[in-house]
Amino acid sequence: MWMVVLIGLTPYLGVRTYPAFAMFSNLRIEQNSNHWFMPSWDRIYPHSDDLVSVTVVDTDLKKLASYQVDLAPYYPEVTQAKLLNAGIMPSLWICPPSWNFTIQKFKEYSIPQFELHRAVRTAVETQKRPFFVKYRIRGQEKMFRVLGDGTIEGDKSLVKDIPFFKDTLYRFRSFDPETDLCRH
Repeated sequence: MWMVVLIGLTPYLGVRTYPAFAMFSNLRIEQNSNHWFMPSWDRIYPHSDDLVSVTVVDTDLKKLASYQVDLAPYYPEVTQAKLLNAGIMPSLWICPPSWNFTIQKFKEYSIPQFELHRAVRTAVETQKRPFFVKYRIRGQEKMFRVLGDGTIEGDKSLVKDIPFFKDTLYRFRSFDPETDLCRH
């Protein structure tokens, strides 16, 4: 019972937005918090650098390319047509644990820096092939690359070890810093 309560509290404690019991509430703690009774996380949370917003601009790393997926292209044609006729642009963004289908079109998105760190570190450890990630952090565009010979170019802090408790507990969905659209 206590485990269920703890998991239920994780979004309110600032350590998880996905999966979580409150994931459909659109609670945001990652950038512009919309938490109604807690102060800004960067004032009380000891690991607030993990929550700094990073916008993934382009990548060929599958985990990041499929971090968010728009299911609208999978709607039946009649559904898409009705939505368009009503003046609604079809979209349904999700953050699947893994995605084995073709990504229709990459759209830049934001995630906490921790999730970029996790994806890059995992790829460097397991993938053993070249990849790149172009991203924006604190207004600066940056590039991280692993070359064919294994040489790493870019922010080497992205390949540092992640403490076990963070790797196990922390999970965050993508978000759009300009809107409050809910993502599941």
